[in-house]
Amino acid sequence: WTIPPLLNVILFSIAPFAPIVPDKHRESFWMHYKNKFFIVAVFTIAFGAASEIIMNQWASAFMEKVMMIPKVLGDISGMSMFALMLGLGRLLHGKYGAKMDLNKIMLLGCAVAFACYLIVAFSGIGILSLAACAICGIAVSLLWPGTLVLTSERFPLAGTWLFAFLAAGGDIGASVGPGFVGIVSDNAVNIGFLSQIAGKYGLDSVQLGMRTGMFIGALFPLGAFLSLLYIRSKSKKSNISKAL
Repeated sequence: WTIPPLLNVILFSIAPFAPIVPDKHRESFWMHYKNKFFIVAVFTIAFGAASEIIMNQWASAFMEKVMMIPKVLGDISGMSMFALMLGLGRLLHGKYGAKMDLNKIMLLGCAVAFACYLIVAFSGIGILSLAACAICGIAVSLLWPGTLVLTSERFPLAGTWLFAFLAAGGDIGASVGPGFVGIVSDNAVNIGFLSQIAGKYGLDSVQLGMRTGMFIGALFPLGAFLSLLYIRSKSKKSNISKAL
């Protein structure tokens, strides 16, 4: 495992980078900290990060404990396929992204991720849940990096502080999202009507908790979808103003 970071040293040493915005042209944080677009972008990247990390962290345990799929098969067919599709989505955008409407692709990804979370939460068919887990990988692949692109296009002179705040928003979503799902999973059995549902369908406390947690996880791609709708509306208004 020391080899991948060593390869990164070599690749970064020859990778081309965009020029840094000169200090005299750079816009400070205080010029934009109350800007609604910037605030919504921070929430968008938080929702997107949560959508990615929840499935990544919970897929293995969910397939093993709830779907009763052997751990090795669940990890290879679920979590590993999720990671593969996540990388594939980002690779394809890096290759062909200039020809795509990024905001529209991200909105579609949010909708697909929302559906995948619901399928995992409610499906009793193992192969369907594994497929939903894998498809979720490509669906959420652009939510984190795509938000960086959309925001940097809106504030081209912002400088590095913009990426620092967005990265912090992503890290918050990546920690709060899975943690919240864990809290819900632990306490689902104590909620009266959920206990009745568990009894009706023969679910134990662990299965009930994880299914409920995955259902709650669907709220994060939904939140990203709503945030992206706002960003899209503001981007269109900005383009119209520039044209005029």
